[in-house]
Amino acid sequence: MIINLAHKERIIAEEIVQLQKEAYQVEARLLDFYDIPPLHDTFEMIQDCPEHFIGYLDQTAIIGVLSYEKNNHELTICRLMVHPRSFRQGIGQKLLYHVEALHPEMNVLKVTTGSKNAPAKNLYVKTGFHVTGEIEAAPGVYLTQFEKILN
Repeated sequence: MIINLAHKERIIAEEIVQLQKEAYQVEARLLDFYDIPPLHDTFEMIQDCPEHFIGYLDQTAIIGVLSYEKNNHELTICRLMVHPRSFRQGIGQKLLYHVEALHPEMNVLKVTTGSKNAPAKNLYVKTGFHVTGEIEAAPGVYLTQFEKILN
């Protein structure tokens, strides 16, 4: 089940931070770079975050989260994370399609991921995104930029 997350509530923010640390540790290993900003977030930072959060829940916990920001008719996905024990179950794909369905007024979706994160890159291509560029986030650490044109 996918729901809007009340990330301003402490218990929800704490659950997001815990999931984020577990999920982004996997990306950090793939990139061989451990200074990924989400690994350093606190629950207070999540509570103060201007992003919108949606979550994928199983029977007991939040096991997937997508956060985004809207700017006119452009939606930027800021975070997409799935608990490592739930990888390859279609949760990321469901969250992507859900946010798209929530905002039919959007013309374009944008997202960025580590260039060495093949699973994430494959997910974005599989769901209709195309590569628009690559940037160097830190010395030797590259991020691939994607977008999906909707209208």
